Amino acid sequence: MVSFCLAAAVVASGLSPSLSPSRGGGTAFTIVHLSDVHIRMRFDAPARLRLALRAVRRLAPELVINSGDTLDGPRDTIAGTLDFEAKWSAWNEAVSRELRGLPLLNALGNHDLDEPLSLADSCRRLGMPGPYYARDHRGWRFLVLNSNGFERDTRQWDWLVSQLRTTPAATPIAIVSHHPIFSMGALVDGGGELIGRWRDLVALFAKHRNVKLCLSGHTHLADLCRYNGVTYACGGSVSGYWWEIEKSSDGKGSYLQTPPGFHVIRLSASGVVDVEYRRYEDPATR
Repeated sequence: MVSFCLAAAVVASGLSPSLSPSRGGGTAFTIVHLSDVHIRMRFDAPARLRLALRAVRRLAPELVINSGDTLDGPRDTIAGTLDFEAKWSAWNEAVSRELRGLPLLNALGNHDLDEPLSLADSCRRLGMPGPYYARDHRGWRFLVLNSNGFERDTRQWDWLVSQLRTTPAATPIAIVSHHPIFSMGALVDGGGELIGRWRDLVALFAKHRNVKLCLSGHTHLADLCRYNGVTYACGGSVSGYWWEIEKSSDGKGSYLQTPPGFHVIRLSASGVVDVEYRRYEDPATR
């Protein structure tokens, strides 16, 4: 087994170096990986989210992936109520105005299911066909998981096993989950929370060598590892320290050593070409 991790560099600098595990195999294309938007109505978060998505649009990616916690939990109230409608509206407006029709794949985070939110309603609002699903793009297959309660979801496990078994061996596969499957950043942040059955998933991927990439979030740390030929990229967070500046680790919006940002990823038919974590321009975090 061969593995390497760049989490130490990520944690030290907050910006991930370029990881280039494979090259060649046709023309590369670009995707952007967002995570942990945690949209709130305080701290000017809706306007700042639009700055982040505007930065994404300038990169002209072919696909945008959001690995969950789109909404923040019930820590904020508006006029004494938990106004999730305002948060959904802020998210939808930012996406429609700034991404302007770019293909977007969403996954469910734990806060996307905070009461009174429901699984069915959050899936509907995020344009998801269900809590887990498959999409194909440019010769890649993207399998989007629901990592909430994954260890108890035998139906989802069977679906994933079936997808891996029936996907042609020449088709590279990317897995998207909110909770990380393999992460050094989770260890840095007091042990963190990995997806249930993560060891089983790592063993499963070893049987399917066309699993090339796993994208996740949850920790708010930019974390980049490669293990058994799979690149594991934990996407930091768009919100940094949940959009708060005064409580942030550096007074500039960072959580620990990771600033607000997103992953820019280039893929080719042979695998992952390059992964880079980028901070976006936000006057509030200068």
